[in-house]
Amino acid sequence: MGSREDSGTAAIFVFAIIVVVAFFARNEIAAAIYPAENAPWETVDGYYFPDKLNPIVVRTVFGLKGVAECRAAMAQMARSYGQVGFFKDDYECAVGRPWVAGDKVIYRATLR
Repeated sequence: MGSREDSGTAAIFVFAIIVVVAFFARNEIAAAIYPAENAPWETVDGYYFPDKLNPIVVRTVFGLKGVAECRAAMAQMARSYGQVGFFKDDYECAVGRPWVAGDKVIYRATLR
């Protein structure tokens, strides 16, 4: 029969495995639990396009605390450009930590 020491070591090992898997699967966990919002550990970056037909011109705000804060910041930016209603302009709220793939920056989710 196993001793208490063996079961304690096994519990620590299982806990360590769970922590490692959760760390590497945090994007998948966030996507499953928060598909249309940022997870509590994620930040949001806002991208404002003053002319949606010219996406090269972009204004950014990094490190926002949530999608609602991003939307408010993008609405404020639109007002500063004299825009109302996002007819000529556009925005995106990018959720999570970005990673670079070639010449592209990829986020877990991009929301309006």
